[in-house]
Amino acid sequence: MNPVTLIKYIFSLVGLTLLGGAYLWQQHTLSFLAGAALAEGTVIGFRVSGTSDSYHPRVRFTTNEGETIEFVSSSGSRPPAYDKGEGVEVLYRPSDPHLAMIKGFFSLWAGPLILGGIGGIFALIGILLMRFPPRFELDIPGRMGPAGGRPPGEIDEPLQPPAVERTPR
Repeated sequence: MNPVTLIKYIFSLVGLTLLGGAYLWQQHTLSFLAGAALAEGTVIGFRVSGTSDSYHPRVRFTTNEGETIEFVSSSGSRPPAYDKGEGVEVLYRPSDPHLAMIKGFFSLWAGPLILGGIGGIFALIGILLMRFPPRFELDIPGRMGPAGGRPPGEIDEPLQPPAVERTPR
C-alpha cells in the first residue's frame, strides 16, 4: 500500500475517533449540567499536581440540604486561576454531591474543546489528503515505482547511438 494512502486513512481514523470522544465528553457535560444544582463555594487551598506543577483548587461548599462538601477541581492551571478565599459557583449532582465542578468555561468545556480541536485537525489533514492527493511519489528503499514495477521513465538499457556500418570506398 502506498504510504500516503496509509497516512491519509490513519489521520482520518484518528481524527474521527478523537471527534467522537469529544462529542461523548460534551454530551456527558451537558447531561451533568441538566441535573446539577448550584451552590456557592470557597477556594480553601490548592493541590499541586505532577511534573507540570498545575494548581488544582480545593473548594468547600454547602449543599442545598446543608451538607458541607470539599472537593479538588479536576482542572488546574499555572499560575492558579483562583485566589485562596475566593468565592466560586459550584455545580454538583444532588444525588452525589461529591461529584462537583467549578462553574467556569474552562472547567466545563476545555476537555471537549481541546480533544475536538486536535481531532478536527487530524480529520482535516486526512480528508485533504483524500481530496487532493500529493503529486509526488515517496522514495522508499526497496520499492520500485508505482505497483512495484520500474520507476517511471526508466528503460531496459541506456540509449546508444545507432551503429553505422561504413564501407570502404
